[in-house]
Amino acid sequence: MIDDQIINAVEASIYWKDLSGKYLGCNEYMEKMSGVNRNQIIGNTDFCLPWKDQANKIREIDQLVVTNRKKYQTEETATLFNGAVKIFLSSKKPLIGKNDEIIGVIGISIDITDYKRLEYEFEKTDTAINEYSSIKDRFLKNISHEARIPLGSVLSISELSNNNWDKFDDVSKRENVGLIFKEITRLSRFITDTFDTSKFLTKEIQLNLKKDNFSDFLKNIVKNHQKFINNKNISIEINHFDNYC
Repeated sequence: MIDDQIINAVEASIYWKDLSGKYLGCNEYMEKMSGVNRNQIIGNTDFCLPWKDQANKIREIDQLVVTNRKKYQTEETATLFNGAVKIFLSSKKPLIGKNDEIIGVIGISIDITDYKRLEYEFEKTDTAINEYSSIKDRFLKNISHEARIPLGSVLSISELSNNNWDKFDDVSKRENVGLIFKEITRLSRFITDTFDTSKFLTKEIQLNLKKDNFSDFLKNIVKNHQKFINNKNISIEINHFDNYC
């Protein structure tokens, strides 16, 4: 009587089966999970209970316990009487008879469904954090790269102009100042775009995508840098299709 009170006080399924897989006994929590009373459980196997679709896997673990004469701990999935699918952490060991022979299996199964759900959410969060970190690193790398291009152009033009200012005619001076202005404008636009990116990530603005001429884009890059690469005996050739978008 005391033993019944003890096992019925446990918020987990406690049960014992014979070698054929038929239930010999269980606690009240097991009744609650199955939706039937104890008399309907005893004498039946898992194939006759609400989790019959998972019975083969459950039976497989039970047989391992008997065959290897050792305790097993595993996660088992079971469909309850109300259709809810639960995950249990089951610990099973051989049920020993009076003559020290194995007469079945005794087990306890604890509902860990909520824990597994939290574990899954933590894994998703951890994955999201890692993805965010990767995106952030690529973003910062791109910022560094994109900022260096106009800054490098401005420095090159400024250095060239500073060293050869007296040798330049008015046309060349205006051209160099114009190039500096163009690159500074480009840098300013890049900074503005960077701030706009943060607004896009917070959904304050929406993207407005459109096609552009990629061939013209390449031509402009080469044109902007041609003067400086000529002084370094560097040549650039572009093989492209006109009006490639």
